[in-house]
Amino acid sequence: MVNEDENEDSLTLDLTLAEENEDSFILVYGTESVIPVEMLIQTERVDMVNEDENEDSLRLDLALAKEKRDLAAIRLTYSKNKMAKYYNKSVRPVSFKPGDHIMRRNEVSKTAGQGKLAPNWEGPYVIRQVNENGSYMLTMLEGDDIPLIWHASNFKRCYI
Repeated sequence: MVNEDENEDSLTLDLTLAEENEDSFILVYGTESVIPVEMLIQTERVDMVNEDENEDSLRLDLALAKEKRDLAAIRLTYSKNKMAKYYNKSVRPVSFKPGDHIMRRNEVSKTAGQGKLAPNWEGPYVIRQVNENGSYMLTMLEGDDIPLIWHASNFKRCYI
C-alpha cells in the first residue's frame, strides 16, 4: 500500500529533477527541439512520436506553462536572496564620527590630475558633520569647509 504523502513527495521529486535537467529550448517553447535533419533522416526519436499523444502533451504543457514560470520565478528569487546573503556576510558597515580623519576617493571629486598615474585618494580631511543617510560633510585640515556632501563609500580611514 502506498501512502499518499509518499506518493506526493516522490512526484514532487520527479518533477524537480525533470525540470533541472531540461534545456533552455523546453523552458522557452515548452517542447523538445527537433532539427530539420531528423525530419529528413528518420530517426528512432521521430518514428516513435504518436501525433495524438503529442497534441495532448502540447496542450498539457501549455496549461502548465504558467506554473513552470511561477516555479522559475520562485527559484530565481531564492537564488537572488541566497547570493545577497552570501555577499552581505562579507560586507562590513563603515561609519565615521565627527573629528575622524579620512581620505577621499579622487575619481569622485576630480580635483587632481586626470590620468592613469593620478593618485587614487586625496586628503586627509576631517569629518565635520554626520548625516542620517550615511553622508558626511567634510573640512580640510586647515579648517576650510568643503561645500558638498559625500557618501561613506567614497572614504577610507586615514591614521595620522
